[in-house]
Amino acid sequence: MNIDLHPRTKLVHGGIERSEHHEMSETLYLTQGFAYPDAGTAEARFDGSDSGYAYARYGNPTVGMFEQRLALMAICWRRKPSAISRSVPCAACH
Repeated sequence: MNIDLHPRTKLVHGGIERSEHHEMSETLYLTQGFAYPDAGTAEARFDGSDSGYAYARYGNPTVGMFEQRLALMAICWRRKPSAISRSVPCAACH
């Protein structure tokens, strides 16, 4: 996010990577594998020299969005712990 938003807004909308379809909520990528244009690209993905996705157990766009949101929560928690408690419902409280 390039815009300086309120921490609570970042917690709600941060980490979302929209596809070319511009969906309103994050897409759940349920695939286990990914297509590659050639064998060299596949090899580079699996050996880590290319940053694209290789196999869902190693990472996928859904996990990437979740990781970004957790990172935003950690940043907000360090700055203002009450922002987290007001923005993220506590499952134990309901």
